[in-house]
Amino acid sequence: MLVALALLFVTAPRGVDGGARDQAVAEAPRTWASFRVGAATSATRPQLCLDVSPLEALAFEGCGTGGGFLHTEVGSDISHFRGKVRLTSTEVVATTGVSVWVEPWVGVGFAELEVGADTPGFSFEGPSPGRVSTSGPDVGASLRGTLPLPAGVELVGEIGVSLSYFVYAPQLVVPQAPLQPQASFSLGLGF
Repeated sequence: MLVALALLFVTAPRGVDGGARDQAVAEAPRTWASFRVGAATSATRPQLCLDVSPLEALAFEGCGTGGGFLHTEVGSDISHFRGKVRLTSTEVVATTGVSVWVEPWVGVGFAELEVGADTPGFSFEGPSPGRVSTSGPDVGASLRGTLPLPAGVELVGEIGVSLSYFVYAPQLVVPQAPLQPQASFSLGLGF
């Protein structure tokens, strides 16, 4: 999505156009929370992501398909729960004057791999009862684009990659590889 945005218009560096943008330095929008919907290579259903940012460059994120409470479909799924840190925030300004803020994020947390019906809780010390899920460490990196909208709302798009390690994945009822790489894309709203 971010690459497509960049290809749609030519950008003008701040201070080159001699217009009103020289008068005031724009600030990145302060996103307190966002809800995004998208796709991930680790799931066959849409992925839902909610993140909350108590500090400007710190966020807590959870992503998954909602298995166990939004649907009861059985299948392979990886959900993740991470703390994330924003590395920087860069404004990309279109020749039309529209600003998109581009932000790289890195995160660490844990993930849950499910290959059957959702069971309550997380299983870090072995497979779950019935050997349908297990949990383990997860790291990820993403690139977020934020487009400010009226009334303090932002359009938020994010592309990301992550790697999860599930030591007990080969012991599941449907054996899986311990290392699980993932790629994802999501789009939604923040405020």
